[in-house]
Amino acid sequence: MIDLDDINILRKLDKSDQLMLISTWASRITELRKKIQDFSIPEKYSWKNQVVYYKKPEKILICGMGGSAIVADYISDLFMDEINIPIIVNKNYSLPKFVDEKTLVICISYSGNTEETISCFYQALKKKSMIVTISSGGILGEYSSKIGIPCVILRKGQPPRTAFPLIYVSLLKVLEKVFSIKNIDEALDESVVLLKDLSEQLSPEVSSSQNQAKKFSLFLYNSTPIFISNSYCSSVSYRAKCQLNENSKLLSCYENLPESNHNGIVIWDSLKVMNHISVVLLRLPNEQPEIKTRVEVTKEIMSKKTEKIVELNALGKSKIAHQLTLTYVIDYISLYLAFLNEIDPTVITGIDLLKKTLAKKHGLLKNFKQLLDT
Repeated sequence: MIDLDDINILRKLDKSDQLMLISTWASRITELRKKIQDFSIPEKYSWKNQVVYYKKPEKILICGMGGSAIVADYISDLFMDEINIPIIVNKNYSLPKFVDEKTLVICISYSGNTEETISCFYQALKKKSMIVTISSGGILGEYSSKIGIPCVILRKGQPPRTAFPLIYVSLLKVLEKVFSIKNIDEALDESVVLLKDLSEQLSPEVSSSQNQAKKFSLFLYNSTPIFISNSYCSSVSYRAKCQLNENSKLLSCYENLPESNHNGIVIWDSLKVMNHISVVLLRLPNEQPEIKTRVEVTKEIMSKKTEKIVELNALGKSKIAHQLTLTYVIDYISLYLAFLNEIDPTVITGIDLLKKTLAKKHGLLKNFKQLLDT
C-alpha cells in the first residue's frame, strides 16, 4: 500500500490532475455564477417550420447520462418540497410519452455529444417542447445556438464527472429563472465558503492523521463500501457509488432510507460475519426523528456483522450546502482510494471502448446531425 502523504507518488498517478480540479470547486463555482448571472429564457425558438413559445411548464423532464444526469437526481431531491410540478429524470435514448409542448425538457451533456441525450434533444424538438440545454459545446451546444435554444455553456477540457459543481450550479440557476426560487444565492455563498475550507483540510499536503478524506479512504481500503443516505441527500449515496466505480475502480453499493429498511436490511440477517463490507452512513443535521431512529437501529443490526461502520456528516445550514459538502468529501475519498490502489483515477477504459464500438457500429451522432440539419 502506498503512502498517501507522499505527494510525488500521488502526482505521478494523477496524470490528468484531478486533485487540481477538485481543489478548485469553490473558485470554479464563483466564476460560473458570474458568467451566467445574465442567463435568460427567450420568448421562443424556431426549428424547421415550427415556432415554440416558452411559458410556465406543467412538468419538467431532465435528460442526461452518467456524471451529467446525477445532477438531475440531486436537484429532483432538493426541490421535491419546493416545486409543485413533477421533475422527472430520464436516462435513456427515448422520451416518455407524456412529453409535449407543455413540458420543459432540460438536456444535459458535458461533452455535448452524449448520444442518448442528443436523441432526446431531437425528440423534444419534434414534440415542440420547451428546451434548455447545458453543455461545454459539441452537437448539443452547436444546435442549441443555431436554433435559438437557451444553453448554459461550460468550460471545456475535463472529465465529465469532475464538472459536477458546474452542472449543478447551472441547473440550479436555470430552475431559479423558471420558478423564481428564493435563497439559492445565499445557499451557494455558504457552500463556497465551506468548500474553500474543506479544500484546505482535504488537500494532499495535509497528513493522513489530520485529513478526513485520507482517513476514510484508509478505512474503506480493501473492502466493499455501502453508502447509506436519506431525504434530499439520497442521490449523494448513488454519486458515491459511481465515483468509487469510475475513480477508484471499486465495486461499491448504495442504499437509501427508509426504503432500504424494507429490503436491503435483510442481508444483515446472514449468519456470516461480513468484515469485508464497509458502511458509510451519510448524516444530515436536520434528520426527522423517524429517520434518526431508523439509522440507529440499522447501525445496531449491521454492527453485529461488520466492524467497519463510519458516519460522514453534512456541513452547513442549507440543503444545498449539505449536498455539496458531502459530495466534495466523497469525491476526495474516491481519489485517495484510487491512489491506494495505485491507479490513475481518470482512466475509464471500458467506457471509452464501448463508445468507440457504438460509434463504429451504429454512428448515431452522425445520423442525428443529419436529422437536425434536414
